[in-house]
Amino acid sequence: IFYGPEKVGKSTTARAFAKSVLCEKYAEYESLSSALDSSQLKSKLPCGECENCIQFAKGLYADFYVLEREVNEKTGEKKASITVNQIRELQEKLNKRSFHNSYKIVIIKEAETLNQEASNSLLKTLEEPTPKTILILVATTRDSLLPTIQSRAQMFKFLPITRDQIYEYLTQKGIDRETAKELASLSVGRPTVAMRFSESGDELAL
Repeated sequence: IFYGPEKVGKSTTARAFAKSVLCEKYAEYESLSSALDSSQLKSKLPCGECENCIQFAKGLYADFYVLEREVNEKTGEKKASITVNQIRELQEKLNKRSFHNSYKIVIIKEAETLNQEASNSLLKTLEEPTPKTILILVATTRDSLLPTIQSRAQMFKFLPITRDQIYEYLTQKGIDRETAKELASLSVGRPTVAMRFSESGDELAL
């Protein structure tokens, strides 16, 4: 469970983690016995060049799923909650054989919107998970999730980061220092906001 304020990088981190695990070099990393060799390889994940990484970048990797609230066709707005039917459809996919003989990874965004029935259904998957399956629940707060779900997950708390850290991150992305300094201040500790500023130039995104 990745939880914390909005736009502090929870979903971005979840996707980066998923891409690293699905990278073809991850199997090599898992098999290494040398701690030194494995740490060196780990730092190079994902490679960004293998077929799995390429498919992931294009949104075509068949064993990676993102679950979020559906959109109401009439209003164009997101529905109030993630429903039990969505969880059941996900479970059907997880129970099938992997397309790539790899891990299956699921990111559930806005997990705090899981309704009671959906939460109870998801709990069954957490209690009896299929092999090589990773579920990442992304939520703004852990308190909205069932205690039984929390007890079956590892908890990772995300917090806003310092202006200097955001500045360094932006400059590493090739953004000029003056712009990076301004965006780091405007983002108020939220790296996702900083990146959106840099991509759109829209200072009203806050």
